[in-house]
Amino acid sequence: THSAMEMSLSNYDNYQKARAVLGWNDRELTATIETKTLPILEEVVKELLGKVVEKPSRAEELSHVLKERIEALNVDIRKARVHITSEIGRLNADYMTKIDRVYNASAGAVEP
Repeated sequence: THSAMEMSLSNYDNYQKARAVLGWNDRELTATIETKTLPILEEVVKELLGKVVEKPSRAEELSHVLKERIEALNVDIRKARVHITSEIGRLNADYMTKIDRVYNASAGAVEP
């Protein structure tokens, strides 16, 4: 198996040829490609954002990696943003849950 960080849509030209043969419109071509690439992008986003949470100083470096992965997978940037935003929201919710647990366990004592 290949890592999501290494995969690309290497046969994009073949999809373009199939589009002409099968008479697909742009939407049908995009939908076909996205069935393959969006699940891979979701893995990439989770992995990279997890690394940013672990080590925020790597954010800029990892943003370049994310951009490269989006391009290699031929994912529409707007759809990529939706996945990124959703994952950030999930990470924020997890963080807020942890804060809430600490607050409740300390009986509301917020002073250090």
